[in-house]
Amino acid sequence: MEYLCCDVSEKMVNRFIKLLKTGTPPETIRQCMIARGLDKSIIYAVLGNTVSNESESKTSIKEQKEQKEIKESFNLAFSDDTVVNSVILKFLQRSELGKKKYGVTLDRTDLEPLDWICHAQEELMDGILYLEKLKKELL
Repeated sequence: MEYLCCDVSEKMVNRFIKLLKTGTPPETIRQCMIARGLDKSIIYAVLGNTVSNESESKTSIKEQKEQKEIKESFNLAFSDDTVVNSVILKFLQRSELGKKKYGVTLDRTDLEPLDWICHAQEELMDGILYLEKLKKELL
């Protein structure tokens, strides 16, 4: 399946995960992923800190801790379970799309809790409408 927000397929990402698990050097995989235009967040999700990064020494202790937590969560999630891999990939792609489209992440601080609730309600209402349309098509 190809995603609208970027030109990455689950099959492609799963192939890189399989290469990593079968002993292909992480640097080789990283270069291949870069050549195919994969976003840094997807590369990091697959490889974590298995590849040396010159900028790592410039990161703060807090950033290193956050990166370690991210890596650990991805190591638990990226597995032979293609459904889990698919969902993680979609989250990463959705995050990148949001950064490109709106220029912010969900870490933004300019919204009040009520604003977040309203955004969530609007998204869920859209989801119900999409399900109703599909249900009508199936009946």
